[in-house]
Amino acid sequence: VTYKTKTDKLDDHLSTLSKTMEGMMKEQEQIMKASVRHEQHMKKVALMRQQKMQEFIDQEVQFARMSLEKQKQNELGSEEMVNKALEKQKKLMSAVTSVLNDSTR
Repeated sequence: VTYKTKTDKLDDHLSTLSKTMEGMMKEQEQIMKASVRHEQHMKKVALMRQQKMQEFIDQEVQFARMSLEKQKQNELGSEEMVNKALEKQKKLMSAVTSVLNDSTR
């Protein structure tokens, strides 16, 4: 085996390694770009999820406020009705008492 043959073989191996390394570097670059895109996508998804959750929380708070307000109105309404009924009953009792007092005289 001559020196020239050995050198040619080594040159071939070096060329092959160089091409393989170039291919690996391109592949690694593609993987890195895909990884960055995926990470950006996941951040967007997480942000959208967070915004949606905030919307639900805001909606729940609004429903709770509305429910409390409605409950207050209903209680006020029913309290008003009770007071009117008691006032009516009081007048009726006064009238009955008056009639009873007149009949005993």
